Amino acid sequence: MERMRLCSRRCFSFLVLLTLLAGCVQEQVERPEVEQGAAPGDWVEVSYTVYHNSSTVAAGKAAGVVGSGELPAWIEGIVVGMHPGEVRKGEVPPWEAFGRVNYSLIRWEPRSMSLPRRVVMSRESFLRRFGEEPEAGKLLRLRLYTLRVLEVNGSRVLAERVAERRSLSSECGNLSILQNATTITYFFTPVLNTTCTRNGEFLRYLAVNATHVLVDRNHPLAGKWLSARVELRALIKSQQRGEVWLSSMEQAQRVSAAEHKPVLAFFGREEPYPQPWLLGLNRSAVLLRLTSEAAGRLGIEQAPAFALLYRNETVVVHGIPPPASLLELIEGMEAGK
Repeated sequence: MERMRLCSRRCFSFLVLLTLLAGCVQEQVERPEVEQGAAPGDWVEVSYTVYHNSSTVAAGKAAGVVGSGELPAWIEGIVVGMHPGEVRKGEVPPWEAFGRVNYSLIRWEPRSMSLPRRVVMSRESFLRRFGEEPEAGKLLRLRLYTLRVLEVNGSRVLAERVAERRSLSSECGNLSILQNATTITYFFTPVLNTTCTRNGEFLRYLAVNATHVLVDRNHPLAGKWLSARVELRALIKSQQRGEVWLSSMEQAQRVSAAEHKPVLAFFGREEPYPQPWLLGLNRSAVLLRLTSEAAGRLGIEQAPAFALLYRNETVVVHGIPPPASLLELIEGMEAGK
């Protein structure tokens, strides 16, 4: 009797084990295959933020086909293998950010500059430079001096520079101004090791002596490795995208919005043009093959026909015009917006 009970228990345990194994096998069979991440040839849309020492340097969005050169190389290096909604961090090398340090932009420059008090110019030069006709007695207040017109004789203008300040200060340093009967002299004392801007140019003064300053005109982040955060917002696999034509209106409109291109939709049973012509149009528009239902929503009843969609405007073209005509229509729609 005890042997029978032991045999029953063993049989029951074996049946339970078989059931569990069968469940695992069934689960493995029924579990959907995980979609592959972004790969060369896929279209992606990403948002990114670039940092240097936790400070945001740049932020924005980018879209394009991986491996085609449409995206920065550092984005492609990060995005390969990612899935929609995934966020990854990576590095941006200097040559893909603000460049390497250009040592020719680091040089010694004079601290002083002298200008003659009297200046002679043509009427045309005066008008081109100041945007006004010269008149005797006219005063033009400029940043470093005031220009007084002394005499206008035919095409000749005689003017005088007058320094009304003894100094000017900025984030770059202090400018001392000395004036005598014939000359105005400017003498610059920089703020060292602080990046400033002048006329949109970055400046960093590294050293100073009695007559010159050592100035670095490189971008302050030149030569720096930056960190980046990239989020994959959308992914269209190459097999879904096809070599030229998209098959989904939603996908086409998303690519259109991201790449700022019109959607050129075709309704017909066959591709309208040989492949090289299609690829030429693909550089200017997002190509979409319409289903009968989608064509009907756009007011197209007969094939073949094209529909050009851009920013809530739709233009329908019946028949198969030459590629040049479609390209002209695409460019005209973009120019009109």
